[in-house]
Amino acid sequence: MPKITNLPSPLTILFSVIFIASIGSWLIPAGQYNKLSVREQSFIITSANGEKSVAFNQKTLDSLHLNIAFEK
Repeated sequence: MPKITNLPSPLTILFSVIFIASIGSWLIPAGQYNKLSVREQSFIITSANGEKSVAFNQKTLDSLHLNIAFEK
């Protein structure tokens, strides 16, 4: 007769996944994102390397692959 193995309960599996995710949040570094803002009549791109001023027009938005109308 084959031996029947017991699977862990759903609650045990859920807590295991939560525990592994919490450990992963300490081990995997957080991402860094560039920020785009408007100062006077230019766009300011802020990144980990510092700030960069670019032209205030639709062409700049298109070159950054931002699908936003300049009028907005």
